[in-house]
Amino acid sequence: MRTAALGTILALFAMAQDTTEKQELRFKLQKGEKLSVEIQQKMALKLEQIPEEYQEMFGEELFRLDFTGVLELEVRDVAEGGAASLEGKFRKMKAKGHAMINEIDYEYDADKAQPDRIPDEDPGTPYGMDPTQALEMLATQTLNLKVDPFGKLDLEGASEGSGEMASLLLSLNGAMGTLPKESVGVGDKWKSTETITLPALAQFKIGLRSENTVERFTDDSTAVIRSKLSVGTIGDETDSPDGGLFKTKMTGEGSGTANFSVKAGRVRSAESALKVKITATIGNPQDGSDSEFKGTLEIDRKHRIEE
Repeated sequence: MRTAALGTILALFAMAQDTTEKQELRFKLQKGEKLSVEIQQKMALKLEQIPEEYQEMFGEELFRLDFTGVLELEVRDVAEGGAASLEGKFRKMKAKGHAMINEIDYEYDADKAQPDRIPDEDPGTPYGMDPTQALEMLATQTLNLKVDPFGKLDLEGASEGSGEMASLLLSLNGAMGTLPKESVGVGDKWKSTETITLPALAQFKIGLRSENTVERFTDDSTAVIRSKLSVGTIGDETDSPDGGLFKTKMTGEGSGTANFSVKAGRVRSAESALKVKITATIGNPQDGSDSEFKGTLEIDRKHRIEE
């Protein structure tokens, strides 16, 4: 009995050693491999302070988007260094919400006939492309993606509107950003940065910073990664549509979780929640006065990758 008990203890100790060894986290996509990415994302930008001269133009909720989609991907090629070229199309997409005065109500199913849509005479807003049009472009075109071994995703050949929408919705790593360059073990940390642009509100460019920690490795060599998120403003000022000067200041925080399979070489699932406080100032070039807006942006997103 003692021998058996001692054997069990030694086996458990060996397993513990295996799971605490440092692991290299890298995407290892194979040519011909097919992936299905399920995406859920909710966003809302609510204004708490609206200057009197803009109150008839803007409501309290400036932007809202509830999005779900299924993106089918196929790996077309893998370079010697591990960077993969993928081709993909959305099989399903559903979105509801609004951006300023533009309502968003769009649904796409590749297995069903799509209704004929009459393009808007003016398909944009003062701040960018109508999100519904950008969504339709994203849903109906073939996407060409590049993914490096660290999970950095680049969209090639997309139009400006659909490209902004894709950069907002598509991510293989979630909010943690790129994978670490060095091998990591339990408790190890690394940092990453990303830029988020809101469709139809092109002046809002958010610098998303993540501090990532390996919480544990599961029995099947999946790294459970926790992310502490913070945000900052990208750029100091830009031209506003009415000819004035548009300035933003952003602060905020959030959290995220990602499950990375070392064996499969990819993130299996990820989710995050982010809250951003925004102060936006529009300068009047005629009299030099400023109009100040204040609001809160919330972004919740999840995705899962199935083979």
